[in-house]
Amino acid sequence: MSSQRLINYRNCQWFFLLCIILIITSACALPVEKPNDHKQCPTIYDADWFISLAVLPEKFLSDHNQKKKLEIILLKVEEALLQFQRFKVLETRKREILLEELRQSVGPMIDVKKALRLRKIKPVECILFINVHEDIKKNLTHITGRLTDIETWTSIVSISHSANLDNITDINTICQKLVQDLIKDYPSAQGQVIGVNQDKIKVDIGDHHHVKPDMKIKILKVGKNIIHPITGKVQGPNTRVIGEAQIVQVYKDMSDAIIVKADQSIQIGDCVYTR
Repeated sequence: MSSQRLINYRNCQWFFLLCIILIITSACALPVEKPNDHKQCPTIYDADWFISLAVLPEKFLSDHNQKKKLEIILLKVEEALLQFQRFKVLETRKREILLEELRQSVGPMIDVKKALRLRKIKPVECILFINVHEDIKKNLTHITGRLTDIETWTSIVSISHSANLDNITDINTICQKLVQDLIKDYPSAQGQVIGVNQDKIKVDIGDHHHVKPDMKIKILKVGKNIIHPITGKVQGPNTRVIGEAQIVQVYKDMSDAIIVKADQSIQIGDCVYTR
C-alpha cells in the first residue's frame, strides 16, 4: 500500500471514529424524559365529570311564608351552583316533582335512604341539604348547607350563613356566599401520580388543595399533542381516562388513594383529577 493510500485510509478511520464520538456525545446530551417528569396536565371541562347533585330541604315546612322563603332559597342556591363548572344540578322542575313524591311517601323529614329504597330519587352522587331556621328575636335567618355523599352517607362539607333576609336581594347574596364557601371547601383539583404500589397510589394533591377522604379521582394518561392537519396548530394533548381511585388518607401536600378501576397500568406522572 502506497504512503498516500495509507494516509487516506487512516484519515477515513479518524473521520469515522470522530463521527461515532459525536453521535454518542449527542445521544448522552439529549434530555431523558422520566415517568415523573412534571408534564403540564391539561385543564379539562367535561360535563360528564361534574358531580351530579340534588338540592333538597332538610325537612318539609308547614308555615306558608317559611315554605315560600325556603323555595326561593333552594332556587337561588341552584342558580349559584350553575355558575361553577363543578356540579351537575338536578333540574328545578325534577326537584319539585321529587319533593312532592317524597312528601307523600316518606313523611315530614326527608329520609333519603328510604326514598332511595322506594326509588324516589334517581341516582345522584351527592345531596346538598338546606336547612332554614328563623331567629325572630334577632330578626335573622340562619341557612345551613350540608353536602352528603350518597354512596358513603358521609357529610363532606358543612356551610352556614346568617342574615336579615327582608328582600330577594338579601336572599340572593347569602345564597351566593353559601355556594362560594362550598366551592372553596370542596373545589376541583388536579395533580399527578407520584407513587404506585400494587392497588395503591400516591398523588401530589392534599389538604392544601382541600382534598378530603372518600373523594373520587379520575386518572388520565396524557399523550402527544394533537396537530391540526390543515392549520398545523397544536390543539392540545391527546388524553384518555385509564382508571379511577378513591382518596383514603390526606396529608398536607399529598394523598393516598385506592385504585377502584384500571384499564391499563397506572404509572408515575399520570394526571389525576378530583370529582
